[in-house]
Amino acid sequence: MAEHEHQPEEEEEEIEMPDLPKVIGSLDDLVRQGELSRERAAFARQKIEDLHTVINKSKAVRRKLTNDSIDLSLRLEAEIEILKKEMQIQAEDETMLDLLREDGETAENEALICREKEQALLSEEQDLIKAREDFEKRIKEIEEEHAAALAPQMLQLKLDTDDLRRQIQEGASKVEQCKKEIEENKVKLAQIFSEIGQAQILKKNDFETLSSTDGVPEKLRKQADALLSAVKGLRVQEQRQNDKIKEMEKELDNLQSTKKNLAENHTQSCAELEKFRHLIEQKEVSVSELKKELEMATLEADQYLADRVNYDMQLKSAQLDQKHEQEILAQHLKEKDRALRKLKLLDNQLKNIQEALPIIIAERDKIHHQVILSENEKKKAHASVEEMKKEFDLQMRNYLGIESVSKEVSVNLRRGYKEVERLEKEVLQAIQLEYASHQQMAELASLREHTCRLLSSKLQMFNEAKEKVRTSDIIIGFMKEKHQDIEDHYDKFTKLYNVMRAQRNKSITLIQASKITMAELKDKLKRIEVELTMLQGELHYKDKVLRQMRKEFVSSVQSRSHLRSELIKSSRVLRKQKETIDEKLIEGSRMNGFISTAEKEMSLFRKHYETCVLDRNSVGISLIDRNDELCILYEKSNVQEELFRISDIEMSKRENEISFLKHQVGSLVRSILICYTFVPKAIELRNTIRDLKHELKRVTSESERLSDLVEKPQNTARWKLLHGMDPSDSQLRAKLTYIEETLSKREDESLEKDLILEEISELEEDVKKQAADNLKDSKNTATQITEYQHNIQATTHQMMALVAELSLTQASALSLQKERDALSKIVEEAYASLHAEEVK
Repeated sequence: MAEHEHQPEEEEEEIEMPDLPKVIGSLDDLVRQGELSRERAAFARQKIEDLHTVINKSKAVRRKLTNDSIDLSLRLEAEIEILKKEMQIQAEDETMLDLLREDGETAENEALICREKEQALLSEEQDLIKAREDFEKRIKEIEEEHAAALAPQMLQLKLDTDDLRRQIQEGASKVEQCKKEIEENKVKLAQIFSEIGQAQILKKNDFETLSSTDGVPEKLRKQADALLSAVKGLRVQEQRQNDKIKEMEKELDNLQSTKKNLAENHTQSCAELEKFRHLIEQKEVSVSELKKELEMATLEADQYLADRVNYDMQLKSAQLDQKHEQEILAQHLKEKDRALRKLKLLDNQLKNIQEALPIIIAERDKIHHQVILSENEKKKAHASVEEMKKEFDLQMRNYLGIESVSKEVSVNLRRGYKEVERLEKEVLQAIQLEYASHQQMAELASLREHTCRLLSSKLQMFNEAKEKVRTSDIIIGFMKEKHQDIEDHYDKFTKLYNVMRAQRNKSITLIQASKITMAELKDKLKRIEVELTMLQGELHYKDKVLRQMRKEFVSSVQSRSHLRSELIKSSRVLRKQKETIDEKLIEGSRMNGFISTAEKEMSLFRKHYETCVLDRNSVGISLIDRNDELCILYEKSNVQEELFRISDIEMSKRENEISFLKHQVGSLVRSILICYTFVPKAIELRNTIRDLKHELKRVTSESERLSDLVEKPQNTARWKLLHGMDPSDSQLRAKLTYIEETLSKREDESLEKDLILEEISELEEDVKKQAADNLKDSKNTATQITEYQHNIQATTHQMMALVAELSLTQASALSLQKERDALSKIVEEAYASLHAEEVK
């Protein structure tokens, strides 16, 4: 146990790797600095992660193995104690032990072969992992090419899938409809089966009645008399129903007469309604004429008002134009003053800028000199960083080659990282200074350009101001002339305004007269609307009366049709009853035939029963023989159980030896890992691996080229056309449904088999447990089995005696049946003679 506890600690001390995030961070820093390419960094990262995962898995596996070894050792101790107790009781068969020893030697040989196979499999597994990675890369490239080539086909397939989904949805809807129809048919089938069951029950009852009527012909006469009386009663009911029908026909005649009267009233009311409608239409025409006259008067008044408003607006617009022109003159004068002031200010700014230009040029030269110095420092820093990177690469190679010196290398790496970070900070500071100097240069250049633009814009403004002054003088002269024209127009419009005022007064008088006529027309319209409401109320009342009359007529017609349907039903019932009577008479004759055939079948069944009895006797004898064979098999099973017990003991010994050999394998693996660390030609081996990888890439490229040549459709010698037809959608769907059904059946079968296997395994485990528990009681069970065998033999003898007695009883039963048949024939002859006498 102590050895097992110390083992995982030694393994964890031997296989230690640096922290994964630190190594990845160092790789990222190298990529940022530009010393390593991204592809190499990604490759190194993948390798480091794979190593880390492999080491973690190996640690987990070793921990599991140690835990399993501890559990197995505990189990071994418990089993050794059990074996010590059992070896004292059961140590009899030495021949079986010799055989088991030979089996153990063969098992050892097989174990050695298995170990060799495991080592070969491990080497093959590593080769396969490498090949898998290469194939994955190649597969990705091929997938990308195929994706680019198959993009249009994929679009077409998507469209086809959408169409198929729609079709599937339609099919699902149809399937649901079919399911509903199937359910309805099932309900109908259930009803039909229930009716069939009732018919069978009736048939059985009829059979019983017929069997009872074979010996009693007087009962048939009584039943016939009862049927005649029932027929007479039905005829009486039919007469009563005929009387009811006649009464209903009389009521129908009365209803038809009332219908005619209602129709005459309806025609009269319709004529009155038409008269009222004509009056209403005439009044509506007069009202529409009055409305038209009012609209014309209002339109004329609106025209007068619109003319007046137009003239007022023209006067106001002329006044506003005059004011606007005066304001424009004032604005031009003010703009002229402002332009002169701006010119003076621009002249002052130009003088100031010309004085400050030599100072700005001196500052620019200083900044340029600082930029050159910072670039030199940057180059020096880059050179130092490249030297550090080279040192880092050498250290990394040493680290990968020699794992024992990993701690010292990690310390050196940390120092190198710190120096690299310090240099990077200095480089960043130099870059920031350079960036600030460039910004200052750009700002000075922008200031110079801005001042130049201001000067040019000020000169343009000055020239524009001069032109505006000239245009303003011209505009002032033009505006004075326009002012005189506006005054002339003003005098003309005042004269027109006086004329419009007179016309306005006339239109006001006309509007007042039209308002008076409008009020009178509104009063007339109100009176007409009151009359209309009165007429509409009368119309509604008459419509209600007509609806009620129609409802009564419809109800009478429905009652008549209902009575007729009842009459038809009753007549149908009578016909059905007559038909049932005839059918029962026919079925009586059929039943006699069935009885005769049944008696013939009875005789055949008796013969078959005799043959079955003879077969049963032979089966009983064979059962006794099988029982004897079972006893022999039980004895053999006891012997095999003892063999199993001895083999379990030997298996436990072999398991102990296997655990010891596993421990030795672990120590050998540790020694192999230590040897790997002290290998002197690790770097050369890595170089050879790289060369082999390059050769592998070259070979893969050649294979791809050859595969392209083979796969190109232009090479007609590499392919041939296949004759045939593609299956249609319906065939594919049929195949799909068939395959789905077969799949579901196979799944059900597999599930059943799995359940059966689980039950068998559980039963097997229970049997094994019971066998292990009941090894001590095997002698008692053997004695009990022998007793049970004696009891079974005694019971078989009793069964044979009972079978003989049964055969005797069957013979007596056959003789009694023959006597019954003879007596039944005599009775039938007597019935036939009676029937013949009654006929005479």
